[in-house]
Amino acid sequence: MRVRPPLVIVGVGLVTGALAGVLGAQAFADDPAAPAPGAAPSAQGRATSPTGTHSASPSGSPSGSPSAERSATSDETPPGFRTTAQHLLPDLAAAVASAGTFAFTIELGDETPPFTGAARVAGTRSDVVAEMHEGPNNVEIRLIGDDMYASMGALTGGGWGHGPRGFPADPFSGVYSQLVEIADLAAVLADAQPGVVSVDPAGDPESIGGFSATPYDVVIDMSRATGSIRTSYEQNLSSSSEYDPMSTMRFWVSPDGLVRRLSDPDSGGGITYGDFGEPVEIEAPATFTEIEYTH
Repeated sequence: MRVRPPLVIVGVGLVTGALAGVLGAQAFADDPAAPAPGAAPSAQGRATSPTGTHSASPSGSPSGSPSAERSATSDETPPGFRTTAQHLLPDLAAAVASAGTFAFTIELGDETPPFTGAARVAGTRSDVVAEMHEGPNNVEIRLIGDDMYASMGALTGGGWGHGPRGFPADPFSGVYSQLVEIADLAAVLADAQPGVVSVDPAGDPESIGGFSATPYDVVIDMSRATGSIRTSYEQNLSSSSEYDPMSTMRFWVSPDGLVRRLSDPDSGGGITYGDFGEPVEIEAPATFTEIEYTH
């Protein structure tokens, strides 16, 4: 039986500046800094970096076998995608949907530990699990359907908190939830496509995770995008009527049409992807409390 007494979090709404370091301030974030993680380790679940299988069941037990992905170069595999503004993101989205699962690492800068996690594609978004470790501190976020589950030590009473996915009012778990949300490759590709203005090659292929990947700069009119990208634009527009809706995402794509890295070309952070098609388990925790918010 699920136990759901109220958990009250008091504070003001914050959006972490670390988002700007991942995909650029214009596309995904306002400026205030993120709160510190809770001090207690996560009670349940596990997500590893993109080197193997991933488990997010309440038991935390591993599942499946190590990654069988094969390194690819442009000479081994014909291009699995088209590079026009009309076709690039839909082709990349089709490749992600075909793989069904992926792992990721969100790099937040030299002084901040990364988020590592995995996702299971469900239509135009994914169920996602991710963890951040810093010494004894641990934050785990699970996004499942329309629900968000957060384990953040004392901030969630030593257990799990629950709220709606994308819940904007919670200044603590909401910050980390937004960080994890931007790693959802299926959602990013679907949300960005309506606003795509242009696609241009951005340099020579690079080796990413053992795969040759060619960078492409995709200019997006955020006012025409959907989902979290459009929401970010509207939030920024409300604070500045002169806000420029044009933003650039850089995608590194291997010849099989899979995105190996995503970043803002002017930022130092980014998201690296791998383990496409490997087994991923993501389950809701057996018990949790409702996260409530008061001013």
